[in-house]
Amino acid sequence: EGDCDRVLAALIDAGANLHLMSDWQNGPYTVLDNTDEATARYLLTQGATLALAPHDVNRDPASVEEAIERYGVTVMFFVPSLLEPFVDVADPARCTSVRRVFCGGEALPPTLVARLHERFPSMLVVNLYGPTETVIAVSYWRCDRRPSARSVPLGRPIGNTRFYVLDGLQQPVPVGIAGELYIGGVQLA
Repeated sequence: EGDCDRVLAALIDAGANLHLMSDWQNGPYTVLDNTDEATARYLLTQGATLALAPHDVNRDPASVEEAIERYGVTVMFFVPSLLEPFVDVADPARCTSVRRVFCGGEALPPTLVARLHERFPSMLVVNLYGPTETVIAVSYWRCDRRPSARSVPLGRPIGNTRFYVLDGLQQPVPVGIAGELYIGGVQLA
């Protein structure tokens, strides 16, 4: 990624993915292939089945619904802007196999979480946070069925990851005081 004319890349240790996904070992899963390669690869090692759907299937709610029903999908990954149209138009009766919805890449609006829980009460929604300099995500938050009026939290750091909220002098700030988030651990690129 980057805003320049050259490709920017970073080497990330494969073990960092294991820390992210250690919480997901309650398989078996059938995963729609709209996830990233590292996550899909890990879930496959845990006994998951990867449902190969047409490219960009997650951009069309009807196609997602069809893939869920056809393959018995149990886990989905969405950025919130693509989850929203799915939540608004998908038929809950055709999506009963889905147990978990992981969201990341954008802020997850609490109103979207509330609508998802209202229409799909059996789905667990997990908010993932991870800036570009990290492996997929560095924190997760299991979204409560009682939506927050303000925001969906970034959540807790995953294993072997630490969060620090620091001031302009890079000193820790007290709980409740604004600062800048610093991340440490194996998840950094």
